Amino acid sequence: MAENKKMTNLIAVRLDDDRLKKLKAWRKQQDDPPNNAEAIRQLFDLGLEAWEKAQKGRKS
Repeated sequence: MAENKKMTNLIAVRLDDDRLKKLKAWRKQQDDPPNNAEAIRQLFDLGLEAWEKAQKGRKS
């Protein structure tokens, strides 16, 4: 899923303890655990893919 794109935009994200614990748990389940920033990018992409599929389903 990760592509070699130049990262030029910085977005700071604050997470509460519960979300941080969930992020760490998700990272540990990955074959090659990403750092926090890459994990957030991957989860963001997964969320957008799911949203795009849902939008296509609505238009049918």
